[in-house]
Amino acid sequence: MKKQYMEDDRIIEISEEVRNMSEEEIDRRIAIFEAEARKEAENIPKPSLLAI
Repeated sequence: MKKQYMEDDRIIEISEEVRNMSEEEIDRRIAIFEAEARKEAENIPKPSLLAI
């Protein structure tokens, strides 16, 4: 079962799996996602002033 939450004007559904996670598991997953995002950000090319 998914529970719905309002954020701004959007409805966000949070799965039961996520709602049942411990604080430690949530923190661990956030750390993993942040590390993946930093790694992906390294591959984004720097904007060139000539391209503007």
